[in-house]
Amino acid sequence: MTTRKKLLITILCLTTVLCALVTGTLAWLTDDTTPITNTFTPSNIKVELTEDFNTDSNEDAIPDKWEGKLIPGTTLDKKATVTVDNDIDCYVFVKVEKSANLDTFIEWNIADGWTQLEEGVYYRTVAADSAVKSFYVVKNNTVTVRESVGKAEMATLTSLELYPKLTFTAYAAQQSGLTVEAAWAAINP
Repeated sequence: MTTRKKLLITILCLTTVLCALVTGTLAWLTDDTTPITNTFTPSNIKVELTEDFNTDSNEDAIPDKWEGKLIPGTTLDKKATVTVDNDIDCYVFVKVEKSANLDTFIEWNIADGWTQLEEGVYYRTVAADSAVKSFYVVKNNTVTVRESVGKAEMATLTSLELYPKLTFTAYAAQQSGLTVEAAWAAINP
């Protein structure tokens, strides 16, 4: 190897070492943050429909159904209650199904606080922080047998399928992002 090449290699080595030393001594300004964690918790809506039953059909001392005798002019207790357990604002619905002959025999009204959405469907809004989460379905918790009911009407009740019936079903849906109509459409059975 010639002296010239040796000199060139030496200069290149010195330049590389010098660059490494200069770069190593440069201070870079840097910073970072502490992490921020976003935790998404589940929301909850649970609806329950209960009733104070008045009949113990299997005689085990536990009421298991509601039954009322059709005696003209009498008032019968009917304590159907909707209870919602919600940690978000929600709509609570009650669907009312009546047998075709119910209005011939029974007078009743929906309890205060329910708004009719459509025929046989009522709703109310319940805030997550509401102190009241249980609502009666029937006004004054009673139904009345019409005074006009007589032997002729009673004679039409020849089988269980023909007995007047009043059925309630409760539902609940989130309020956020939904109109009451859209909420009912989303859960409409």
